[in-house]
Amino acid sequence: LPPTERLLLLHRERLAAPLLAQSSSGADAEVEIVEDLCRFLCHVSQCIAWFSVLTRILHLSDLHTGTREDARIEGAIANLLARIDVELIVASGDLTHRGRRDQHERAAAFLRSFGRPLLVIPGNHDIPYRVPQRFSSTFAEFERLWETTEPVYRSAALHVVGLNSVRWWRHQSGGIRQAQ
Repeated sequence: LPPTERLLLLHRERLAAPLLAQSSSGADAEVEIVEDLCRFLCHVSQCIAWFSVLTRILHLSDLHTGTREDARIEGAIANLLARIDVELIVASGDLTHRGRRDQHERAAAFLRSFGRPLLVIPGNHDIPYRVPQRFSSTFAEFERLWETTEPVYRSAALHVVGLNSVRWWRHQSGGIRQAQ
């Protein structure tokens, strides 16, 4: 499947083709729905009863707002969210293409337009591309819109913690610190 049609429904049929835009190709955004957390998280025969509640999380990655594929990706995600109900949208990195203010603002407006709880974590493309901003104000634009690079979401059914693996001195291959 093309990248914008990568849709994994855990313990369900593949529904990518009817849910996502048919014309989208060449983009590298990834979409995943995690549902039925009981089967996803429980690896033993006994599972805490409250995990049996159906909870859906929409996981988005690599939106790269600021590229020419934006309209197709955004349309496909909007189409998907119009057809399913999710408790939480997790956007894990590369919301922007070059970490510019206008790209951050556009990505934030797009994600907030769905009116669903968000857990947003930066990626290597979400920090400034140019020196010295890459080193002196690494997460300033991201934190201006999202407040933190390591958000936490709590509800009756979920406790989700976002870990920031971006390192300003690396263009790729982030890592988790021991303190995290």
